[in-house]
Amino acid sequence: MKIDSKKIEEIIKKSSNVVITAHKNLDLDALGAILGFFYIASKLDKESYLLIEDDIFEEGVKTALNNIEKLGFNIPINKLSKTKIGKNTLLVILDTNNEDRIQNEKSINKINNKILIDHHVKGGVNENDYLYSYINSQESSSCEIIMDLLIDLNVYIPQYIASVMLSGIMVDTNRFYIKTTKNTFEVAALLKKMGADYNDIQYLFKQDFNEYIKRQEIIKSSVFVNKNVIIAIAEDNKIYDNDELAKAADTMLTFNFVEASFVIGKIDKNQIGISARSLGKIDVQSIMKKLNGGGHKTEAATQIIDKNIDEVKEMVIKLILK
Repeated sequence: MKIDSKKIEEIIKKSSNVVITAHKNLDLDALGAILGFFYIASKLDKESYLLIEDDIFEEGVKTALNNIEKLGFNIPINKLSKTKIGKNTLLVILDTNNEDRIQNEKSINKINNKILIDHHVKGGVNENDYLYSYINSQESSSCEIIMDLLIDLNVYIPQYIASVMLSGIMVDTNRFYIKTTKNTFEVAALLKKMGADYNDIQYLFKQDFNEYIKRQEIIKSSVFVNKNVIIAIAEDNKIYDNDELAKAADTMLTFNFVEASFVIGKIDKNQIGISARSLGKIDVQSIMKKLNGGGHKTEAATQIIDKNIDEVKEMVIKLILK
């Protein structure tokens, strides 16, 4: 099943303006997707805004947003309180189908006309609330889906935006290591043809030195649960970003014999995050689902409240060995 570009075009044409958003804690895939969709709406002569409420950004997203401003792209970025909303305003939600995770949950009720586009496993979202929804966990990334729209609707994007979108695909496929299809490579090749620059992408992938050391400390704690599943426990007295746990899990997946990796760490004083990755033989989404999480067969996560690290570790190991 492919996304219905004509349906989306029809909905945009009927709207007065377009508000484009994604999940909290933007990553490069979410950012690339909302930027790509901005150019679709703009080509159809609709006043459009990116709805971003995050105050703190991961390094790659921060670099991309700074460069977009320096290069003089006219891409309005607003908070909901400063966004023009009317009866025919269209809200476009990308890279999540969890309404609690979008940049501002109030936008769901404030804006009646909505489109949802995502590549994660479908959660409890009510698709009847949307004029159109496309949720396909077989897609590598939201950037790949938006690229299909850009191609179908013959929309131009600037060279730097192509770099951001290609970086988004690379992040979500762990640099074409997982969740990669023939279409993923074709879309990546087209982005390169559009001017995506690997030098720009290298800067988007640069890491904070202290965060890198912190991540290596997590990885050093890793142990095999069985012959092909590895688990790492972050220090109990430190708070980590979800992104740090995810990157550690991605790295552990490259070790010999490893088919799946799990990283557990505190993401808040009373909240523990789990990031899980797989090469495909082990369904980590089914494991995370039992802990009220979600994601893909190869990439999943969850958060657990009011339990300590050791308790969560035992829960995860029990599910792995089940």
